Amino acid sequence: MRTLLTGIVSLGMLASVGIAGASTVVLSPSTVSVTKGQTFSVLVNIDPAGVKLYTVKGVVTYPADMLEATSFTFAAGTPMWIPLSQSGYDSMTAGNVTKTAGFPGGFTTTKSLGTITFRAKESGTATITASPQSLAYDAQSKNTISGAQGSSLVTIAAPVVPAPAPQPVAQTQTAQTRTVAQTPLRPSQTVAVDTDETGEAVATIEPTTESQVAAVGFFGTNMWLILLGVLLLALAGGAWFFFRPKPTL
Repeated sequence: MRTLLTGIVSLGMLASVGIAGASTVVLSPSTVSVTKGQTFSVLVNIDPAGVKLYTVKGVVTYPADMLEATSFTFAAGTPMWIPLSQSGYDSMTAGNVTKTAGFPGGFTTTKSLGTITFRAKESGTATITASPQSLAYDAQSKNTISGAQGSSLVTIAAPVVPAPAPQPVAQTQTAQTRTVAQTPLRPSQTVAVDTDETGEAVATIEPTTESQVAAVGFFGTNMWLILLGVLLLALAGGAWFFFRPKPTL
């Protein structure tokens, strides 16, 4: 009988140890899909698994070559978390976020410690992990966390390069022309192009300026010869009139 009681007590002690070691740090969401350059947030939750917890130290690691933790914000509520800023309990370095806070009165249900904001630096796949070095203390200052903790798988896509905008195509307009039959031009003629009432091109032949100047020059320099010729014709006509044979009566 004594042996049976001893076995029951031993099982109870083992069960209490198992309960004490069941607290976990859970990251939410468990999967994230973003584009390179974008920011996103991950919640750090504490699951006490029935144990009343008073102080939590959350340690989260991530690949610093692909992600950058830009900020951490403690979760709001009543009562509020009381952050601990001692060395080794509060830090944000490349690849590591460590935050510690006490919760007045304790808690026995899942509670959010805070939110980490990340920026995606490179495309690929990265894993954010709650480290086993995290701590969750009960009323006797006993750590109730052990073993593997929660994680978030982040898929980072390469940014989409927009297609270049189509360039405007230059358009040319061909004027409608009408063919005009022409005879070979003389040196004193030129062709003038004009438009009629319908807007179509019409060709006309005009004398050149050179031919007009030549005509004016000819009559200007030989005018005295013309006048002399007219005078001679008048004198010849008069002489013929006076010296013509008279009719006989």
